[in-house]
Amino acid sequence: MAKSKNSRQKGRKNTTQKGESSAQAARRATQLELPEGYQKLSPNNGGSSSSGHPRGNGKLSNESKKTQDSASSAGKLSHSYPKPWEMSKLYGAPTDKPGTLNFNYDRPWVSLEGKHVKYELATALEKGRREMLPAVFPDYMPEQKQEVRNQYERSGLLKLFEARDSCNKNAPKVPGFLGGINPDMISIEDTTQVGANDANPFIGFLTQIDLAREIVNLLHPSVRDITALTFTCKQAGQYVDRIMERWDYTTGKNFADVYLPKFGNDGGEIKRAGVRSDILVITPTSPKPPSRTPYLDDFGRTLHIIKVMVSIPQSFRHVVLDRLPFLDVNMVGLVISSMPNLESLAISRCDLLDVAKLPALIKIIKEHPRTPYNKGKAKALRTSNAVESENVGENGGQNSNGNSSADDSRSTEDEDQTSSNDTSLLTEPDTSLISTDTAATSVGDEDQTGIDVTAATMEAEGNAPIHYIRLDFSPFFFRGPNTCERLGSFGVTYNEPTFHTPKAVVALMMQCWDDADTIGMDLMSDSSSFFSFVRRLPGWNCLWSLKARDAMLSFKRETSGIVLPEDFQRTVERTARSEIIAENHGSSRVAQSAFLDQVTTRVVKLRKEKHDEIKKEAQNRFCDDLMAATSGNDFRPSDYPLPNSIAFYLGNAENHNAFGYWRRQYLCQGCKKLLPRVLFAIELDDCWGCKMVAFVRDMESSDLRRWKQSAIGYYLKGLDIKKGSLTDVIDPARDRHLTAALGAAKVADSIWLKFMNFSPTDPVVYPLEPPNLHRNTAAYSRYRWKHNWPEQAFDYREGGPQHEDPFKHPNSDWEDTELCGGEPPESFNANFRWSEEASTTLFEEYIRRNGLAKQITDPEAQKRIAAAKDWEKIRRLTGPKDYSKNGMWHLGRDLRRYYQNQGDKSIHALIHGRVEKCIWSFNTPMLRPFDLDHPIPDKRVDYEAWEELKEREIWELVPAGHSRRWL
Repeated sequence: MAKSKNSRQKGRKNTTQKGESSAQAARRATQLELPEGYQKLSPNNGGSSSSGHPRGNGKLSNESKKTQDSASSAGKLSHSYPKPWEMSKLYGAPTDKPGTLNFNYDRPWVSLEGKHVKYELATALEKGRREMLPAVFPDYMPEQKQEVRNQYERSGLLKLFEARDSCNKNAPKVPGFLGGINPDMISIEDTTQVGANDANPFIGFLTQIDLAREIVNLLHPSVRDITALTFTCKQAGQYVDRIMERWDYTTGKNFADVYLPKFGNDGGEIKRAGVRSDILVITPTSPKPPSRTPYLDDFGRTLHIIKVMVSIPQSFRHVVLDRLPFLDVNMVGLVISSMPNLESLAISRCDLLDVAKLPALIKIIKEHPRTPYNKGKAKALRTSNAVESENVGENGGQNSNGNSSADDSRSTEDEDQTSSNDTSLLTEPDTSLISTDTAATSVGDEDQTGIDVTAATMEAEGNAPIHYIRLDFSPFFFRGPNTCERLGSFGVTYNEPTFHTPKAVVALMMQCWDDADTIGMDLMSDSSSFFSFVRRLPGWNCLWSLKARDAMLSFKRETSGIVLPEDFQRTVERTARSEIIAENHGSSRVAQSAFLDQVTTRVVKLRKEKHDEIKKEAQNRFCDDLMAATSGNDFRPSDYPLPNSIAFYLGNAENHNAFGYWRRQYLCQGCKKLLPRVLFAIELDDCWGCKMVAFVRDMESSDLRRWKQSAIGYYLKGLDIKKGSLTDVIDPARDRHLTAALGAAKVADSIWLKFMNFSPTDPVVYPLEPPNLHRNTAAYSRYRWKHNWPEQAFDYREGGPQHEDPFKHPNSDWEDTELCGGEPPESFNANFRWSEEASTTLFEEYIRRNGLAKQITDPEAQKRIAAAKDWEKIRRLTGPKDYSKNGMWHLGRDLRRYYQNQGDKSIHALIHGRVEKCIWSFNTPMLRPFDLDHPIPDKRVDYEAWEELKEREIWELVPAGHSRRWL
């Protein structure tokens, strides 16, 4: 029976091929080729059936499968797929209930390939255990300190408590770079025993300057990896430090004269300018002396560093800028323009470069593309480090010998474009709630178009393909004031946030994902300083960042090389023929050529549908894992019902309690990126990433950041950041800009000195804000002081006071025209200075009182307006300013105060509703933000603590949507 069946199959196969000429067979084979963008099936990557898990793995390419096989083999060392709850009792096991979402642990950890997965997870869990313990503050009362000490002792970490307490008593004067080693003050013999590690072969390598330089060059631009190398031991740190050029930002000490060109007595050049050292580190290594003008002193130090860098612009390939107080995005662009030999740039812990500046920094790098060096400069500028094979696409197509390879670069660019299209999450976007106007344009597309034009122009001129400077960025981490009275430690902002920190950071990374790949920036590996920053941020648990990263990388891998299943490939042509025959009702009158054309078209359609189906499944798995990573374990939408007022506002357009709602895609009205629903609040306007950027812009004012930004903004005003350089900055013709910048620094010093000597009995006069602030930012500042006026002196250099978001409170003075705004009358009157806006307001009031039209055409009215301009002179008159003689000055002031209050009132009404919806989107107990000082308890481990919070939420949550201060 089996033999006759095989004979029939063989005969059917032969009959299909009989009657076909060679030309027809060739035509048929050509028409049935896979369409563009699909990969042919190889014998080793057939499609296997998905696992029984609802998030079964997608079909991967052969290369991806090999990589996953290696990951699986690495995972076997830790029992295949290790489970966190099996390693630590502080991580609860997920429950498998209907309607409950959890992360998929039954698959390889793509982000931990090549590593011991169990060890990596155990390390993260141990770090999370330490972070769950309360911070040790120097101002604890004895009973508070003893209680905290007991918590450490119960956890078996008493030594950690003693170490933190010792740091409070003996705080380092300079939190140094690379382990805090100061080469000018400490020698190797002072830091370690002589010969303690001489037998170590790695230390032996570092003793050889050339080998040490080669090792460090291979680690650039990763500041994190270089720092880890120095922490190996003090001796290793000292050797690494010797191969770097270090400039002390505080004292201005540098060795620039060594790098200047030298000339002989006859005027001939005896030493040419060029690359003299690979690495330059600019960081404070000395304590700052006491001063009554600290901000002005810091600005002077910045000017000194700029002048030194201008004198030797070609001397360095790798630059590290660490803890520079006046370094902003525009200054970074000018540094890049001024250093033609620059290959990598690392930015670490600079005050003005927080996490919200990531898109701007990537844009600056894209605006300054580089070409490989020509032959004339090859000898002088040749790098000593070999380029790793995995970084070929990041370095403009260089091969392992450091030479340019145009063919490799072009192929890499093609791969990047394919990857960009595959990770765009454009499968069936839901734009029902988004206006068509906002969905029409894309900021990212415009930027990419500009870069493509530049690349095309350079290639048309015969130049090699462009590459970009490698960027490593560690944003400024806001730890909060070192006092037990602080609101919390939030990481991404100094003040209490009203955005979902994990989702906001992930949304920001997805916004910049494609652009970061274009410039070769590492955002997600363990060597990335940016991801090292992300891992320190608070979330639902200590593994949230690892799980979110793994979800993103798994999705990118699954969609970068989709291969159709083998069984589908075998039957797709037969299915297409059957469908065409059925549609023709079995008629045999259709010409063979027309029939084959119809079959070919149908095969292409079926393959595309299958491709989209596989991508959609991968996308659903990605959204599920991302939602579970950022929303906590055992997530159930029904556990977080919305209040009736917000549910009525949203209507039936979004079923927030439906399982799987987070899989939809929406267009962000801010960044114009198509993102998963999980990265939006309950109101679909801006994604969480854009909300975080707006919050930092409007609320962040620690260490007088706005005045520092204003000072550097005055100094760089009028410069072309794309084409300018630091040489243009120090041009003597720009002295007026320097004067304005110094004036802003002096204002910052006066504000700092005021609050250093503050007394609660002082009159309530708000500090000045920089001019030309956005009206929302200015309103934020005024309401912030209104709700959080200080009660004691504080030091702005340590950050200053922490504030709640003032717009989460309802406006209790809505009906009072004098108090409905953010600034009380006495503060406004004390800060009032006559301005052009006051003149305009006064003239408009004059027109209104005299019954004149807005459009002045009457000659008599024009004469009256011209006479009214003399009112500005009244403010210069001495004597009492009553309403009979000098009352116009008071009238103008009072009108400005009235209109400011009305503007603040309308802004409060607009933003209060947005903030309320953001807070309700937290889905956290007490609706409080994520905070390192108050980690959220795991309800599967400590159910009593969870229930206590939920009980407090019932009694203490205010109907307006905000909670009281967390105590």
